[in-house]
Amino acid sequence: MATATRNPTSDEAVSGSWTGSAGTRYTLVDDYPDSGGTDKLVHGTTTAGNLTFGFSVFAIPAGSAGISIAVLYYDDKNASQACNVGGRVKVGGNYYNSATHNPANGVFTQRTDTWANNPKTAAAWTVDDINGVGANALQAFGWVSTDANPSIDLTSIQLEVTYTPPVVSLAAVIAAASVNSGALTVTRLLASLTAGATTVSGVLSVTYRLAAIVAATSTVAGALGVKRGIASVVTGASSVSAVLTVQVYEGESPIDSNAGHWPMSLPPQNMVDLPEARFHRWVMRRRSIRSVKK
Repeated sequence: MATATRNPTSDEAVSGSWTGSAGTRYTLVDDYPDSGGTDKLVHGTTTAGNLTFGFSVFAIPAGSAGISIAVLYYDDKNASQACNVGGRVKVGGNYYNSATHNPANGVFTQRTDTWANNPKTAAAWTVDDINGVGANALQAFGWVSTDANPSIDLTSIQLEVTYTPPVVSLAAVIAAASVNSGALTVTRLLASLTAGATTVSGVLSVTYRLAAIVAATSTVAGALGVKRGIASVVTGASSVSAVLTVQVYEGESPIDSNAGHWPMSLPPQNMVDLPEARFHRWVMRRRSIRSVKK
């Protein structure tokens, strides 16, 4: 469930005896949940009536369901005799009143008057009704009284909408999603592109496959490795602890890490970079091969 609220932003309609100035009475009660009477409106005792307020338009999301509205406020009365007050809403140009109650004497009390259905249509509220669209739109909220003697104090008021937001499904985009022991895996399918992303304890691994190109990117404990295969070229790049190495070769293998030397058929790109001992062994091998051929 989700809620959205609105405080009054204007005076909408009034009848009966009220303190405050016409057109600005809303400013005395727009501070919900003021329960101490820092500022307030007093209704009565001469004539009972009603007071309603305008509000900024709601924007609950399309597809929301289970919608209800409530008028929330604080009230009390100024003597022990009975009087009454209740919530009031304007919907589609008509006014609708909740059941009234007898306020507590000298004690501000929180009240909630609820409309589970649209009172004009007697049907469930729609998103358009709440968002102010159409002939059955919610337009104003406030109070109503048929007996304001003794006088009634009203300190604050708010309009609240409760609803269940829609569930968004990305069936065409997200092919699979799973969570296992804190690890999140999400797979997306877009035409011929298959992409997978996995996070485990802060480690991220992403894999993409597109046509003949296979790309793999992964991080393990802060290390980054990238490999890409395109035609006969194999490129490897990796960085560990901010160190980056890149190797590019085509056809034959690069340096034999087990033998500790370059293959005889593949001279080094830059002989100056070779350690002296390894360079000497390479020269001697080349001379041996030439001697045998002679």
